Amino acid sequence: ALDGGWLRLWFLEVDGSAVAAWYGFRFAGAEWAYQGGRDPAWEAASVGSVLLAHTLREAFQDGLREYKMLRGDEAYKGRFASEACEVLTMAIGRSVRGRAAVRMAAAAADHRTLARTLRVGLGRARWRALGGAG
Repeated sequence: ALDGGWLRLWFLEVDGSAVAAWYGFRFAGAEWAYQGGRDPAWEAASVGSVLLAHTLREAFQDGLREYKMLRGDEAYKGRFASEACEVLTMAIGRSVRGRAAVRMAAAAADHRTLARTLRVGLGRARWRALGGAG
């Protein structure tokens, strides 16, 4: 990624110390925000949002038309995004074993989704009381 010019790494510094960081990629005509973080001591100053806004401005000033925040429904994304894009995963088994593995993975994903739905609907304490993990 570094050799190809795709790697993007930004820091927001205050008095020479990093208080926020942003890690992503510039690839296929888009900026891909992969990971970010901030020093909790600077939470009140919204340093993570300030740095994100800077990366957005730089991407668009460089002529990019797309900024992808990738997976997750974190609240801050709603303040910056105009729409949410769905992530689609496709798998094709090329053998009997491969098709079985794909079916098992799909069943496990369905189970995790159901468990997450139940955990949220019941509340964590009730979910754990019923024997649920996490």
